[in-house]
Amino acid sequence: MTPGGDGVLMTTTDGQAAHVPPGKTTVRDTTGAGDTFNGALAARLAAGDDLAGAVRIATVAASLSVPQIGARAGLPSVAAIDAALQD
Repeated sequence: MTPGGDGVLMTTTDGQAAHVPPGKTTVRDTTGAGDTFNGALAARLAAGDDLAGAVRIATVAASLSVPQIGARAGLPSVAAIDAALQD
């Protein structure tokens, strides 16, 4: 579940719940943030990441998308996501 500015609430197949906080950012436009999250999540799961790791990366990707106006302009590159994960 992605409750917007509150980050992500996830549960694993064994019923464990976890909260993943959002990245710190300035929100200008949330258009496309959910699509960015879902795309990054699917890509990382397809690459073999575990759910927790994929959710963390997807959360960072979504937080990078909201300072820009418009879904396409907000879509972060892999390099931008990697750099944000290093911070």
